[in-house]
Amino acid sequence: RSHTPLFFPSRGVSGEEAPVPCATRGSSDRRRRASGARMASASFPPTLLLLGLAACVPLVCQADSSAKLGFLASPGASGSAHAARRPLIASHAKGRAASFRAIGGLRMVLNQPRVTDYQTMEQIVGKTPLVRLARMDPEGERRGNVILCKLEGNNPAGSVKDRPALNMIVAAEERGDIKPGDTLIEATSGNTGIALAMAAAIRGYKMILIMPDNMTEERRATMRVYGAELVSVPKSGGMEMARDLAQEMEEEGKGLVLNQFGNMDNPDAHYASTGPEVWEDTGGRVTHFVSSMGTTGTIMGVSRYLKEQSEGVRICGVTPEEGSSIPGIRRWPKEYLPTIFEEARVDETIEVNQQVSE
Repeated sequence: RSHTPLFFPSRGVSGEEAPVPCATRGSSDRRRRASGARMASASFPPTLLLLGLAACVPLVCQADSSAKLGFLASPGASGSAHAARRPLIASHAKGRAASFRAIGGLRMVLNQPRVTDYQTMEQIVGKTPLVRLARMDPEGERRGNVILCKLEGNNPAGSVKDRPALNMIVAAEERGDIKPGDTLIEATSGNTGIALAMAAAIRGYKMILIMPDNMTEERRATMRVYGAELVSVPKSGGMEMARDLAQEMEEEGKGLVLNQFGNMDNPDAHYASTGPEVWEDTGGRVTHFVSSMGTTGTIMGVSRYLKEQSEGVRICGVTPEEGSSIPGIRRWPKEYLPTIFEEARVDETIEVNQQVSE
């Protein structure tokens, strides 16, 4: 029927349960007189299904807990029992723009989020989840031990290297060492290169990445997608040759080397984020932290933070056996050992062979 409202229960100002019209079909005159209306508000659930009787179309309206449901009443009909009343959804969140949308006999105020309400790529780096590895050590679980894995692949560029890559660029900006438009150079074996290519694209830098020519085409393609320029060195020269070439290019004025192997902004990223996340997500009950070692930035930063919270936490570093080649981790010659590495921060070193890693 044309004037039959749909009701759902709501609390009035007095706190009593009262029927509230959810949608009505009033005359077109009443709809036109709805402008300039006053609103009386009552709370409504975060997710509300509204049925527009005029068009018989279900509408699902999402709103946060601060949203309110109210009514539009025609000024000319104030005090009249037949005042045209229509529901409104209005947000109390400050600064949000609202717009009216009429659908059949239902007129609503819908929140229109601002651009700044959405996160950027760099804002979602970190805060990765910890998951329990239920089948790795069932006997240990029966004794009360829990093995957790931190899913760093959830970072936007797909690895733990997103953290130091972004931090090295942002920190260099803050010191005034670089500015958007400059060229950055780095030697990489893969994940750091992908992360730096992403971070450089976000912050507005040109990125030159130097790597051994045996790195996978998938990694190279990902770096190119982010706009990085790639330079290859022979597999026989490895990362040592890549690092030397990066230094030569900087001396020739072709750009600034970020130097993940000697830049304290690398471990500082993990001291500021990865370490605190591990501690907080385990409720301070972590007993061992195991990390592979490449640049050693992850294990250095996390070790420093966790040891400050509890000296009893054992830090275990994983390195390849002599002769093994495992992407992402290295057994460095002494002259190329990363200068950010502090041996005293690692309680135990675990060697792994290539066959086991694969």
